[in-house]
Formats: sequence, C-alpha cells, structure tokens
Amino acid sequence: MRTFYYDGICIQNRRNTNMDSLLLKERNISGTEVCLAAVCDGVGSLENGAVASSLAIQILIDWLNRLTTTERIGLKLLDTVHDINQKIVQEAISNHVRTASTLSALLMADGKYYTSHVGDSRIYSCSKEGFHQLTEDQVLNGKLTFYLGRPDTISVHYSEGECTGKKFLLCSDGLYKKLDTGYLAKFCAQADKKNLSRLLKKLVQAAVDNGENDNISAALVACEK
Repeated sequence: MRTFYYDGICIQNRRNTNMDSLLLKERNISGTEVCLAAVCDGVGSLENGAVASSLAIQILIDWLNRLTTTERIGLKLLDTVHDINQKIVQEAISNHVRTASTLSALLMADGKYYTSHVGDSRIYSCSKEGFHQLTEDQVLNGKLTFYLGRPDTISVHYSEGECTGKKFLLCSDGLYKKLDTGYLAKFCAQADKKNLSRLLKKLVQAAVDNGENDNISAALVACEK
C-alpha cells in the first residue's frame, strides 16, 4: 500500500503567460517514503515573474534528489527556502531581470508534515478535526510583504504536525480568491484516489466560472498511513 496519493493542475487561464509553477514529487530516502509538494506564483506585476517561480521549483527538486537522510528534514526545508530566496536575488542581478514569487511547500515523511511558506499562496489541511489554513497570507494593503526574490531578509512561515489520515490542499491565490472556504472544504472532504483528478478539474473550473482571470494552481496530497 502506498503511503501517499496526490494530483495537481496548473492553468494559464486568461493571462498572457503562466507564471505559476507546481511540484509533486515522491521518493524513498533510506527506506522512508517522502513526498514534497509546492506551489509557486510568480509576481504578475513583474515582467519576469515566471523566472522566480520556475527556479524555486527546480531548486526544490534538486534538493530532494540530493537528500540522503530524513533527519531534521523539516528544518532542512526551511533552510532551503532561505537559500532559494538568495539564489533568485542573485539570478535577478546577474541577468538584469525583475522577478519574484510566492512559495508554499509541504513535505511529508515518517507520519509528519512540515510547511515552509512565503507570500499569499496557501496550504490547507483537511481531516476529522476540520478544514484549516496552515499558512499565513503575507499581505498588507493588497501588496505582498514577503516573497522570494526580496533582497533583504524574508520571513518564512513554518509549521509541522501529524499527517497520517489527513489531506492537504495547496493553491495559488488564483484559486481561493473566487471560491469560499466552505467550497474548498467540501472539495477536500469528497476527494479520494479515484475521483481526485476529476474533482481538481471541477474545482479549478469553478474559479474560472466565477470570473477569475489569473493563473490557477491547485494540488491535493493525502497521507494514508
């Protein structure tokens, strides 16, 4: 029996380019199944927002591929997010581009979950205890207060907890701006292995039908045991 099941969707929608990036990756590390999911949303007001979001995902993939142990894995993810910020800043300076991105990353291993988050993409948990937002929107007066690609220090929101028997929804703001929390909670409660792909498409289409023009990314990850 597999430990995790997951699926995701990322669409350009009515924008000229898709600045969102999505990651869903699983691997065995020294006998332990590890699952990493992430949503990045390039800042649309910057012409090269997609650079930051795609670079962040690639660095996360490389990081997971290099891991040889799950010891302190959550804190290692947190450190990696800080490293990603510096690498995006360096990329922007070296190539004379203006780029920035949000990042909401979820890592699961050994029955625990760890989140590292910057910006206003979101991670929700769904279980018998209810539907809860695990991340904090780093926004003030409609503008991001923290984001990847910020030259000075960033504030990375970190959390951890038990993941067995829980589902997690990751999404960019293109999804949740047009859908209320009750709708998202209903989606998570209904989702399972067999219907996940179909329900994800229906979820994203609901945001589009409600008038959303932005890029939309959504992923659901579940830990069965």
